[in-house]
Amino acid sequence: MATSISTSIIACLKAFNVFVEDLQGLSEKNPASCLLINAWQDELGRLRMWAANVGAHQTNQPSLDYRLRDSSHIREQIIKLLDELMKRLHEAGSTFNGEGDDLEDSEVESLDGSVSDDEGLQTDVHQLQSSVATLITCLFQMSMLVREPAQHDLRIGSREVEVAAFETFDKNHVRDKYPKAEDFIVSRLGSGLT
Repeated sequence: MATSISTSIIACLKAFNVFVEDLQGLSEKNPASCLLINAWQDELGRLRMWAANVGAHQTNQPSLDYRLRDSSHIREQIIKLLDELMKRLHEAGSTFNGEGDDLEDSEVESLDGSVSDDEGLQTDVHQLQSSVATLITCLFQMSMLVREPAQHDLRIGSREVEVAAFETFDKNHVRDKYPKAEDFIVSRLGSGLT
């Protein structure tokens, strides 16, 4: 797992760019795969837009890491999503590199609309593209949390205020409110208020 969001997003964008360039190299050999390449380019554009909107690629104070310094739970979730995105990109890259020769020789879809012989490869690629789209959608949904993050870490690290000092004031308040009450009732009510 990467230590910061900025390093994770930069690595994701580099891997995504390399993958799209590899796909473009395949499209020169197989013009029917242009629709597939356009879908991956759209997802790359969505990821770039998310990174620019939330400042994920920046460093120092305008960075997403800085804004989420007290919200480690949100930061960790974003890093998990980016790591999962990297895994999907590596899977897609290995699918194309491992079976890329089959894709070059066959058409994605013939002119009469029938599906080609390597339907399994296309199904795998479509599932990978769909999972990448879902991960990027999750990142967009997380951007709502990024705008006003809860300061989760401050609440976890804070200690309880010493309340024993206030117990005598609470008992005196109960005694003033109910002057005819017995001492054990005043003690219980005063402790309950504290």
